[in-house]
Amino acid sequence: MMKVLVLGGGAAGMSSSSRVRKLRPNAEIVVYEETNMVSHAPCGVPYYVEGLFNNEELFMTYTPEFFREKRKIDVRTGYSVEEIDLNSRVVKVRKNAEKKSEEYDYLIIALGAKPKKVRQSGSRIFYAHHPAQAKSLRDDLWTLNKIAIIGGGILGVEMAEALHAVGKKVTLIQRSSYVLNKMLDSDMAHVVTDVMSKEIDLRLNERVESIEEEGKVIVTDKGKLEVDGVVVTIGVEPNISLLKDQLKIGETGAIWVDETMKTNKENVYAAGDNTETRNIVTGKPTWMPFAPVANKMGFVAGSNIGGKRMEFPGTVGTMITKYDRLFIGKVG
Repeated sequence: MMKVLVLGGGAAGMSSSSRVRKLRPNAEIVVYEETNMVSHAPCGVPYYVEGLFNNEELFMTYTPEFFREKRKIDVRTGYSVEEIDLNSRVVKVRKNAEKKSEEYDYLIIALGAKPKKVRQSGSRIFYAHHPAQAKSLRDDLWTLNKIAIIGGGILGVEMAEALHAVGKKVTLIQRSSYVLNKMLDSDMAHVVTDVMSKEIDLRLNERVESIEEEGKVIVTDKGKLEVDGVVVTIGVEPNISLLKDQLKIGETGAIWVDETMKTNKENVYAAGDNTETRNIVTGKPTWMPFAPVANKMGFVAGSNIGGKRMEFPGTVGTMITKYDRLFIGKVG
C-alpha cells in the first residue's frame, strides 16, 4: 500500500492529501501539523483581532476531525518536524516528549512560511501570523493603548485598520515613502497612504534601528518612540531551514519545483508558501505566499501523486486587501 506523508496541514497540505485520497482510496495518508488547526486561513488574523468574529474554528475550512472521519486522512496535530532525511526517506517528528520516525513512499512538503523577525525579543513584541496564536495575540493587544506597527505591507495595513477600529492609538513605521510599496505603483499607493494618514500616525521614510525595554521603546533613524507594544509585520519567508542542503532552491529563496510540483528529488513534492512558482505575465520565477495559490498547488501535487497528470501553470500575481472603504487589488 502506498504511503504518502504530508508535512504541514495548511491549505496546500490538506488540498494535496484530499486529492490523493480521491484518486487513491486505499493509500495511507499521514499529515503532521504543528498546531491544532488545519486547512486554516492566516489572512483572517487581523479581522479576528478587530473582533469581527470570535469563534476560532472559523479560521478553518474543515476541522482535523472532519479529515479523519470523512476523508480517512490520518491528521496528527501538535507535532513539529525536527529532521527530514530525503536520501533515507525518513522524517522525524516530536510532540512534547514523544518522538517518532516516519518512512514514506511519497513526501509532500507544505511547511508554509514563517514571519521575518527582528533581532530583539520581549514580552511586548508581537507577530501576527498563525491563526493558532490569534487569541493570545488579541488578548494581549486589547490590554494595550498605544501600539506601533513596523512594516507597511498588506498585513501591516490590515493590522493598523483592526487596531484603530478597537480604539487603539496606532503608529505605523515604514521605510518607504508610502504603504504597500511592494504591491502597488506609487500613484495608487499614495491614495491608500493619504486615507490612512487621517487615522493612523504614519511615519514614512523612517527606519527602525532597535526595539528596547521589552518592546516599549522603538529607536529609529529619526528618534525614539514610546509605546505600550509593537507588532512586527516586516514580511514572511519560506520555511525551508530543514531542507536547504537537500533540495534545489529557486531564485526567490523558496523550493524549486517543476510544473507538476515535483522537486528535484524523486517522489518528493512541494506546495504552498514554501514553494516557488512562475509569474505567467513576466515568465519569471515568483513567490506568492497566499492561500489560493497554495490550495491550487496542493491540488496539482496530489493529482500527480495520485496518478492523474496535471500541471500548475503559475500565477498572475493577484493580491487583494482593504483599508476602511478602500478595496485594493493588484494583478501582474
